[in-house]
Amino acid sequence: MRKFSLDYADQETDFQEVDKTVETHLENIVPKRFWGSRIGMYETGINDVVKSFCLDNSGQVFILSGNIGTGKTTLAFGAMYERAYNGLDTGEYLSARMLCPLLLSKPSFTSPESEYDFLVRMGKVPFLVYDEAGKADDKDIEWNFLTKILALRHDNMLNTFIITNMDLAAFSAFIKKYGNGDDIYTRLKTNLITRSLQGPCRRKEIVA
Repeated sequence: MRKFSLDYADQETDFQEVDKTVETHLENIVPKRFWGSRIGMYETGINDVVKSFCLDNSGQVFILSGNIGTGKTTLAFGAMYERAYNGLDTGEYLSARMLCPLLLSKPSFTSPESEYDFLVRMGKVPFLVYDEAGKADDKDIEWNFLTKILALRHDNMLNTFIITNMDLAAFSAFIKKYGNGDDIYTRLKTNLITRSLQGPCRRKEIVA
């Protein structure tokens, strides 16, 4: 269970200690490079929309597209931290690059989860961040999986945050191709938020 709650209303709070507690809780979900992410770290113009979305539980899908290095993943992890500070289940983070290895690995004594069990679990996670959509090694595996997950999460009224470098038209085309035509796509459109982050890459080059 990934629920975390902080009760610091009406009392002095050492925010560094709060940050440390949250990071300790999320260290198995959030890569170290993104520890301490906040929705307001960058002025993106959509921070308020992201904050409202991550605290909502109505089954919305947020597709955040844009150039490489514009702060999309940082914003998504900031959403997970925001949920933690508000006592909500922080959810799960899944990268498309790791999807095929996860689904193609056979169940074992150390990892008994089958592909079906994994699918069902992702369909029930209170908040799911799916990063790098469109970059899995096998596009058929990725989009078949993603359309099933989106259908499950739509039925369970759970929010899904999708990060991608694809434009919305290309993303929609894949959803229609692998999601029984307009079946999944029309479900998405009933509760869909789309935004794009453009501009220069924020990643800093390390000089040896």
